[in-house]
Amino acid sequence: MIPPIFLYVILSTLPIGLLGQAEVKKEFISTEENLPLLKSTMNCGNDTILYALSKATAIEYQAVSAPELYVKIAQRFMAPQEITVHGACFYAYTGIFGSAPAAITLEMYSVDSLGLPDTIIASQSTTIPLGSGVPVSSARNCVTWSSPVTYSEDFYLSIDGSGTTEPLGIGRNSFSNTDGQGEALSAVYYDDLSGASYVKWYNQTTDPAFATTPWDYDYLLEPIVSYELHTAMSVSADTACFGSVICVESDSLSPILYNSMYNTDPSVIKETNWGNGNTSNGDSTCNSYSTAGNYLINHSVTMEGWKINCVVNEIDSVEIEGPIADFSYNIMNDTVLFTNTSIGASTISWTFDTLSSSMAFDTTIIFPTNGTYSIQQIATSGYGCVDSTTQIVNITVGTNETVTIIPPKLYPNPNSGVFRIEFKSKQEQIELTIATIKGKLVRSIKYHNVNLIDVDFRESPGLYILTLNGTNITTSFPVVIQ
Repeated sequence: MIPPIFLYVILSTLPIGLLGQAEVKKEFISTEENLPLLKSTMNCGNDTILYALSKATAIEYQAVSAPELYVKIAQRFMAPQEITVHGACFYAYTGIFGSAPAAITLEMYSVDSLGLPDTIIASQSTTIPLGSGVPVSSARNCVTWSSPVTYSEDFYLSIDGSGTTEPLGIGRNSFSNTDGQGEALSAVYYDDLSGASYVKWYNQTTDPAFATTPWDYDYLLEPIVSYELHTAMSVSADTACFGSVICVESDSLSPILYNSMYNTDPSVIKETNWGNGNTSNGDSTCNSYSTAGNYLINHSVTMEGWKINCVVNEIDSVEIEGPIADFSYNIMNDTVLFTNTSIGASTISWTFDTLSSSMAFDTTIIFPTNGTYSIQQIATSGYGCVDSTTQIVNITVGTNETVTIIPPKLYPNPNSGVFRIEFKSKQEQIELTIATIKGKLVRSIKYHNVNLIDVDFRESPGLYILTLNGTNITTSFPVVIQ
């Protein structure tokens, strides 16, 4: 059974501006415009974890030195991922009636199976100046290890005052206001110099020895840490047609982003800049592109630390394709010249009302009778994106005659370059042209008084456009040479 607990306390109301006195500042980490694609790791600069201080309604000081029974205090911290601990800041003073600055040791401990300090991982000695602890900012001390410690498990930071007899006060948040909020993160080392089994570490909030009056507060130890932020995103497509919806989803994020000891805004700010002036927030978010182009998608995750803001970006590009179908035409009596003016199209197809069709970029049609005709153009990009437009052409020249147009047949198709074109009626005059898909003319032949044409076209395999222009027929066929 341990002896009764004695407290030596100086109470100091927490000033409203304490965080300002602790030099809390925002250090926004800029992102470069030309970051490599798929950048997903950011090494965040040193942050000082003010978690215990943020819970404080008041600051109190506890006596921690050899004349007291509690010669060591400790505060537990989580390590949700690998972090590097460089040292710590804390609040302490040596009473003005002391003979010299108190000598203490700042220590870092592993955690044992009971959740108490176990093995010392790092330590650094220092002295604490004489003072009164008021204002609180005057009692703030910072100590760093000679070599930073990289760690991925929970740990304790401890102040060991067993080596001094000077009146040493160590800062904590409020005992009377139970600022520990039941988290049981603090521990004390009891030592009455007896060497008995009860000389050991105690969790002062949950241990049965403290059951009557639990010490529900935190010691104001503030680890100085650095860590990496990681994020990975997936994009629903890297090429799409305009009007398509592109979505981004966060596939993985660093665990520290969701830990309130390290992130002051656990909701986590996730923003996607779509590269077209639009932004949106969230883990999974989507955007529609209305114009063609190459866009950089910048998906960022912001960690709002205590003294730093850290932003990790992942960048990908999306190619938005989209032809814009358009054409002009010039009427000469019953003959109309159609000129393709579309943008971004690799292939063009025409439908001339119910008369015929064509895949030539530019084409001429002779209309068989006066009337109003609906002309549709379909423009297709190399990726397969499609746009169409329709215009009305009025033919009002000559006698209103009706001619029945029966389109010819081309077979076989695909073929080896040898194929036949069959007409339902004899053609007095017909011109056959064959062009590449890019419009380069490779064959042009005129025929007279034919109703069959046998073609021997032994060219390189590929897609060609065959066009027939005759007295009553103008039409085009895609021909596949294998």
